[in-house]
Parts: sequence; structure tokens; C-alpha cells
Amino acid sequence: MWGAIAAGSTPRRRAHGERLSWHSLRHSALSILATDVALLATTLARIAGHTNPATTFGLYARDGRDDEAFVADALAAAEGSFGG
Repeated sequence: MWGAIAAGSTPRRRAHGERLSWHSLRHSALSILATDVALLATTLARIAGHTNPATTFGLYARDGRDDEAFVADALAAAEGSFGG
């Protein structure tokens, strides 16, 4: 879907010299959809143009929390879903 846009793109630079491109925008958007929006793996793969959802999640599903915070949040969510 977004791959065709990136083919003819011209990179830009931020004020501090970091390179901006269609690829970096694509990566940021897919990462947000994977982690913050929590799209289904198959939906995200379709948007990314990947045939294997595992590939998509391997590239884009990153969580900024450390392991302890991640587990604590997951347990709190599970407890809430069971009425605890």
C-alpha cells in the first residue's frame, strides 16, 4: 500500500540533521498501529503489504516499556477483564 509512495520520494532533513523519508513515516505509522492501536496481525500485514503477519509484527510491534512494566500492565488488564 505505502511501498509505491516510497519509490519516488525525496528525503528531507529535520533541523538537527536526522533524515526523514517516506520509509520512516511508513515505519512510524505501522509501529503506532501495531502497538498503540493494537490492530490484528492480519489487518496490519495487509496494510503493510506483507504476506506473513509474523513478519509484520516482528518489524513493527515494539513496546517501549521494560519487561516488568509490561507484565504488570498485562496482569492488570487481565484482572479487570475477569472482574477482579
